[in-house]
Amino acid sequence: MNHGRKLVAGLLLLLSAFDAQLGSQQPHAEVVLEFDHVFILVEKDAPEATTLERLGLRPFGEPVRHTGQGTASIGYMFENAYVELLWVDDPAVLAAEDPLLSRRASWKRNGASPFGVGLRRAGVTSDTLPFPTRQRRAEWMRPGTAIYIAADTSNQMEPSFFVIPTYMAVPTFRPTMPDFADRTAHPLGARVLTRVSITMPRQELSSTSRWLAERAVLQLQTGQEHLLELELDRGAQGKVYDARPALPMLIRY
Repeated sequence: MNHGRKLVAGLLLLLSAFDAQLGSQQPHAEVVLEFDHVFILVEKDAPEATTLERLGLRPFGEPVRHTGQGTASIGYMFENAYVELLWVDDPAVLAAEDPLLSRRASWKRNGASPFGVGLRRAGVTSDTLPFPTRQRRAEWMRPGTAIYIAADTSNQMEPSFFVIPTYMAVPTFRPTMPDFADRTAHPLGARVLTRVSITMPRQELSSTSRWLAERAVLQLQTGQEHLLELELDRGAQGKVYDARPALPMLIRY
């Protein structure tokens, strides 16, 4: 009888060690998100673009109209990320398709944040996102894919945060474009976006903002006004460009 108890105990100990070994070989993957791009809501046809071009930033291409979404944009691409000037192209369509973005577009009147931050998955990560989201689909997207928009920033005092499908991320489409290097050769000389900081006039951050800030995906802080600060090439030239009042943005390069 005593021998049987010892045998059972030994088997349990062996199974416990085996389970622990399996756990160490297959750890639970936490989602890893990186900064991909940021948009700024601007006036129709982006007259503010001249402010960036005066600095020495060149558009990645012609303006793009987002069919079925009521918006259009023009982008300024770097090797690892990009800045997008986004405007309302068809107010009725936008109001029907995305009323939250429609209200955000009136940020100069209602105090909402004019910024949206696109995030991409990095490496081998969990598919489960660490904050509540709502899905956004469009005709031009691949079947079965969606953009996941953080649902706890609907107060709109914070930026809109959203996770894009991998095929839309800069590291994915960059190798497919032979002229990518030429199209990102800015007269300013900057190549890489090295830091992003957003200031918002809000005292308590949402769970999404806290999660992103704690993992240094970008810097988030409260202040007197909405402000986007970008650092290019780690500020190698030692200069700062203030795009205000045309754009609520500082660029350190």
